[in-house]
Amino acid sequence: MAKWRGALAIAVIMSAAGSVAAKDDDLSDFVATYQCSLAGLIAKIEAHHNKPNEKGRFIVLALPGPTASYVQCAFDSRNREGLCEASSGWWNNPGEKPHIGTVERAALARLGFSTDGSHGNFQQQMRFPPEGPEPYALATLMLSALHDVYGARKDMPIEVVAPFALRHGTLPRQRCVPIS
Repeated sequence: MAKWRGALAIAVIMSAAGSVAAKDDDLSDFVATYQCSLAGLIAKIEAHHNKPNEKGRFIVLALPGPTASYVQCAFDSRNREGLCEASSGWWNNPGEKPHIGTVERAALARLGFSTDGSHGNFQQQMRFPPEGPEPYALATLMLSALHDVYGARKDMPIEVVAPFALRHGTLPRQRCVPIS
């Protein structure tokens, strides 16, 4: 009987570890599916140096549907600072607010966003090195937030608004080409 209980305990532990690994693989697969195309759009925005008062140096990723499930980043004219936001629903009607529970708030905090959405969106102020933001790292941040906070998955269309890169459309699925 003791051997049976021990084997059952090991099976339960292995099953739990497998589900955690599957969840991690799901995020990794999601990021891998979209990272190159998103990084390319971010690089186009970086390359477009505008006048200090000109607007349009931003990118928004959103899930289609009635809830305001989006992540957006805006850049200053010199690529030195940025502001990324995840929707808190503060700006929306009650029926359009995303559900942000404790798990989602923990994901926001882990990604570096504020977790107080009582006066606006969840924010993350960024300071970039002189060469500007790293497009692949910023793409990973945005995609991770969309996945972990709003439940985005690779089979869902992701809407994009980025005036200097892709005015409005759907984020293409484009995996990075491995370099050996």
